[in-house]
Amino acid sequence: MQQQGVEKPTFELVSTTPTLVPNSLGAICGNWNSIFWAAHPGGPAILDQVEAKLGLKPEKLHAIRHVLAEYGNMSSVTALFVLDEVWKKSTEEGLKTIGDGLEWGVLFGFGSWAYY
Repeated sequence: MQQQGVEKPTFELVSTTPTLVPNSLGAICGNWNSIFWAAHPGGPAILDQVEAKLGLKPEKLHAIRHVLAEYGNMSSVTALFVLDEVWKKSTEEGLKTIGDGLEWGVLFGFGSWAYY
């Protein structure tokens, strides 16, 4: 029984691993269209490459592209705006989960390291 005034979590973080993998070209494979996508977009060129390399259907990155078009690249917080967009769309469409109706999803970000 849920206590009154206690928020029910919308998303559950199952695992996280920050990883930098050198020389990993071609290492990503799998059925990436069976999960939902919420990511820091980086920019249109990065999204185009992710879509092409993973063979994603265009609708898989719709929420990401929408947030990028509406707000631009807001650094790491952009991923949270994308999660919100996925949630809104799933709720409006009455899907069984807030991740485009899918149980699993991926959240990733792009960044760079600077050494001073």
